[in-house]
Amino acid sequence: MGIVKQIWKCPECSFQTNYRGSCKDCSDKESNVWVHRERINADGSLYEKKLVSSPGVIDPDQMRAAFKQNRSRQKKTRKQMAAQKKQQEAELEALKAAQAEQKAAEGSGQPLGGITDIGSPGEIVFGVSEEE
Repeated sequence: MGIVKQIWKCPECSFQTNYRGSCKDCSDKESNVWVHRERINADGSLYEKKLVSSPGVIDPDQMRAAFKQNRSRQKKTRKQMAAQKKQQEAELEALKAAQAEQKAAEGSGQPLGGITDIGSPGEIVFGVSEEE
Protein backbone atom coordinates (compact mmCIF):
# COMPACT_ATOMS: atom_id res chain seq x y z
CA MET A 1 0.00 0.00 0.00
CA GLY A 2 1.48 3.29 -1.08
CA ILE A 3 1.37 6.75 0.36
CA VAL A 4 -2.05 8.38 0.20
CA LYS A 5 -1.86 11.54 -1.85
CA GLN A 6 -3.79 14.40 -0.32
CA ILE A 7 -5.65 16.71 -2.65
CA TRP A 8 -6.82 20.18 -1.59
CA LYS A 9 -9.39 22.24 -3.49
CA CYS A 10 -10.52 25.84 -3.22
CA PRO A 11 -14.31 25.97 -2.58
CA GLU A 12 -14.71 29.12 -4.71
CA CYS A 13 -12.55 28.63 -7.80
CA SER A 14 -12.17 24.79 -7.64
CA PHE A 15 -8.41 25.00 -8.11
CA GLN A 16 -6.71 21.77 -6.90
CA THR A 17 -3.27 21.54 -5.30
CA ASN A 18 -1.24 19.05 -3.27
CA TYR A 19 -0.92 21.35 -0.27
CA ARG A 20 -3.39 23.02 2.01
CA GLY A 21 -3.60 26.64 3.00
CA SER A 22 -5.20 29.70 1.51
CA CYS A 23 -6.07 30.03 -2.15
CA LYS A 24 -3.87 32.76 -3.58
CA ASP A 25 -6.32 33.64 -6.35
CA CYS A 26 -9.41 34.01 -4.14
CA SER A 27 -7.78 35.45 -0.99
CA ASP A 28 -7.31 39.19 -0.61
CA LYS A 29 -4.50 40.37 1.65
CA GLU A 30 -5.58 43.99 1.70
CA SER A 31 -9.12 43.35 2.95
CA ASN A 32 -8.02 40.41 5.17
CA VAL A 33 -10.25 37.85 3.40
CA TRP A 34 -8.70 34.40 3.37
CA VAL A 35 -10.27 31.48 1.52
CA HIS A 36 -8.95 28.19 2.92
CA ARG A 37 -8.75 25.09 0.78
CA GLU A 38 -10.73 21.94 1.67
CA ARG A 39 -9.40 18.41 1.47
CA ILE A 40 -11.09 16.17 -1.10
CA ASN A 41 -10.99 12.44 -1.87
CA ALA A 42 -9.60 10.98 -5.09
CA ASP A 43 -13.11 10.84 -6.58
CA GLY A 44 -13.67 14.55 -5.90
CA SER A 45 -16.02 14.24 -2.93
CA LEU A 46 -15.38 16.22 0.24
CA TYR A 47 -13.12 14.42 2.73
CA GLU A 48 -14.71 13.66 6.09
CA LYS A 49 -12.34 13.04 8.96
CA LYS A 50 -13.14 9.97 11.01
CA LEU A 51 -13.73 10.87 14.61
CA VAL A 52 -12.07 8.49 17.05
CA SER A 53 -13.89 8.44 20.33
CA SER A 54 -11.69 8.39 23.39
CA PRO A 55 -12.32 5.62 25.91
CA GLY A 56 -13.16 8.22 28.51
CA VAL A 57 -11.98 8.48 32.06
CA ILE A 58 -10.91 5.19 33.61
CA ASP A 59 -11.96 4.60 37.17
CA PRO A 60 -8.98 3.70 39.43
CA ASP A 61 -10.86 0.65 40.75
CA GLN A 62 -11.44 -0.59 37.21
CA MET A 63 -7.80 0.00 36.37
CA ARG A 64 -6.68 -1.92 39.47
CA ALA A 65 -9.05 -4.82 38.67
CA ALA A 66 -7.77 -5.00 35.08
CA PHE A 67 -4.18 -4.97 36.33
CA LYS A 68 -4.86 -7.80 38.79
CA GLN A 69 -6.66 -9.83 36.13
CA ASN A 70 -3.73 -9.49 33.70
CA ARG A 71 -1.24 -10.19 36.50
CA SER A 72 -3.05 -13.40 37.50
CA ARG A 73 -2.55 -14.80 33.99
CA GLN A 74 1.20 -14.52 34.39
CA LYS A 75 3.51 -17.09 35.97
CA LYS A 76 2.74 -17.79 39.61
CA THR A 77 5.26 -16.96 42.33
CA ARG A 78 6.89 -19.64 44.50
CA LYS A 79 4.67 -18.72 47.45
CA GLN A 80 1.55 -19.01 45.31
CA MET A 81 2.68 -22.37 43.93
CA ALA A 82 3.44 -23.67 47.45
CA ALA A 83 0.04 -22.52 48.74
CA GLN A 84 -1.68 -24.13 45.75
CA LYS A 85 0.20 -27.40 46.37
CA LYS A 86 -0.81 -27.41 50.07
CA GLN A 87 -4.42 -26.79 49.11
CA GLN A 88 -4.37 -29.65 46.58
CA GLU A 89 -2.81 -32.01 49.13
CA ALA A 90 -5.47 -31.08 51.70
CA GLU A 91 -8.22 -31.71 49.15
CA LEU A 92 -6.65 -35.08 48.25
CA GLU A 93 -6.49 -36.12 51.93
CA ALA A 94 -10.13 -35.11 52.41
CA LEU A 95 -11.11 -37.11 49.31
CA LYS A 96 -9.19 -40.20 50.53
CA ALA A 97 -10.84 -39.94 53.96
CA ALA A 98 -14.29 -39.71 52.35
CA GLN A 99 -13.55 -42.75 50.17
CA ALA A 100 -12.31 -44.72 53.21
CA GLU A 101 -15.52 -43.88 55.10
CA GLN A 102 -17.59 -44.96 52.11
CA LYS A 103 -15.71 -48.28 51.82
CA ALA A 104 -16.13 -48.89 55.55
CA ALA A 105 -19.86 -48.28 55.28
CA GLU A 106 -20.17 -50.61 52.28
CA GLY A 107 -17.95 -53.32 53.77
CA SER A 108 -19.96 -53.64 56.99
CA GLY A 109 -22.90 -55.31 55.21
CA GLN A 110 -20.78 -58.07 53.63
CA PRO A 111 -23.20 -59.04 50.85
CA LEU A 112 -20.92 -61.70 49.33
CA GLY A 113 -20.70 -64.10 52.25
CA GLY A 114 -17.61 -62.73 53.93
CA ILE A 115 -15.57 -61.90 50.84
CA THR A 116 -14.32 -58.38 51.33
CA ASP A 117 -11.53 -58.15 48.74
CA ILE A 118 -13.34 -58.10 45.41
CA GLY A 119 -10.97 -55.93 43.39
CA SER A 120 -11.81 -53.29 40.85
CA PRO A 121 -14.77 -53.75 38.46
CA GLY A 122 -12.56 -54.37 35.43
CA GLU A 123 -10.22 -56.78 37.27
CA ILE A 124 -10.44 -60.57 37.01
CA VAL A 125 -9.82 -62.39 40.31
CA PHE A 126 -8.58 -65.97 40.15
CA GLY A 127 -9.39 -68.25 43.04
CA VAL A 128 -11.64 -71.01 44.30
CA SER A 129 -15.20 -70.99 43.04
CA GLU A 130 -18.03 -71.03 45.60
CA GLU A 131 -20.04 -73.50 43.51
CA GLU A 132 -17.65 -76.43 44.02
